[in-house]
Amino acid sequence: MHPTNHHSATCRQPGGLKLYTHAAQTSWKALEENCFVTEGLSSMSISFTLHILYYNIMKKISQQCHKEIIQKLKDGLSHRKIAQQYNVAIGTVSNVRKTLLAVLPKSKMGRLKKMQFHHHHFLEREFKSRTIKTVQQACQVFKERFNTNISHTTMHKELIKQHYKARVIIKRPLLTKKHRKACLLFAQTYKDWTVDDWKSIIWSDEIKINCMGSDGHCFCWLKASGLASSLIQPTLKYGSGSIMVWGCMTRAGAGKMTVIHGFMDSTIYVNILKENLQDGNPKHTSGYTKDWFRRKGIQTLPWPAQSLDLNPIEHLWGLLKHCLGQYPTAPQGQQELAIRVAKEWDKITPTDCQKLIESMPQRLRAVIKAKGSHTKY
Repeated sequence: MHPTNHHSATCRQPGGLKLYTHAAQTSWKALEENCFVTEGLSSMSISFTLHILYYNIMKKISQQCHKEIIQKLKDGLSHRKIAQQYNVAIGTVSNVRKTLLAVLPKSKMGRLKKMQFHHHHFLEREFKSRTIKTVQQACQVFKERFNTNISHTTMHKELIKQHYKARVIIKRPLLTKKHRKACLLFAQTYKDWTVDDWKSIIWSDEIKINCMGSDGHCFCWLKASGLASSLIQPTLKYGSGSIMVWGCMTRAGAGKMTVIHGFMDSTIYVNILKENLQDGNPKHTSGYTKDWFRRKGIQTLPWPAQSLDLNPIEHLWGLLKHCLGQYPTAPQGQQELAIRVAKEWDKITPTDCQKLIESMPQRLRAVIKAKGSHTKY
């Protein structure tokens, strides 16, 4: 069906150019007949050009139809569906929408997000209360509570958006009220010591080193912050494929490192102390050990138990384990592990030890600030 608006047509014939203008009631068929060119004039160029001008005047819609189109737009129906339903042009629907851009919602494209607004608040609450600690746990809870399957990748991205980070749960000695009180008292007693005072100390400790890496890390998701109690996993003093080593350090560098075979009691420890000093381990403070110190005239520092934050040699063990972790293969047994430990221990420089000893004033201030509890050290 052709439009009934005004048309203009140009017909180029051998006899000249004629312009036909037809009113709205002129039919398309009549226009074609008036512009028909007969054949037979092969010696002359015959061309035919027909130009139709359309004046798309929008049909006025009723007030009721206008209101219904507005409601359909608010309901989120597409322009095409509305136009089909009310038998109007898509442009008509578009013009109606232009008058309502301030109140109409934006068009929703694609599939809805699985993580809705109330899900965000649920995650925030559960992770903050430590009810959920890992991405795997969060995905499982969502499936059980909301009947929604959330992939680990989606959950990971959502936690990143909420400014959470995957943090390692640090294993620290279990601090009782008695331990915290002793650490705080020690820090307050020696807070005025200078770096030179601390350089006169021999620092000693023992450590277990595994053949196959650490005893394992636990991860949790927390917002970026300092050391929190939820980042600490309490451990006790004692828990193969490992060896026990004892070592010490001074401002001059690392001292002698000794591999301990079997369980170290006071007798074995005294043999080691012929060249070294002590820490707060129970066997180091036994009567037999104290008597040996008294006979040798060695003055000891009253070191509080469970105070890894205060002993700088703990960071020296961390440096040693890091170097051992750079080997491409695991050691084939305890003997090879002991050889590697001795090799890496000998690489420790006096500068490494001095930097750790020089941190003692800061360590004491941190313990005082934490009221004897755990610190970042």
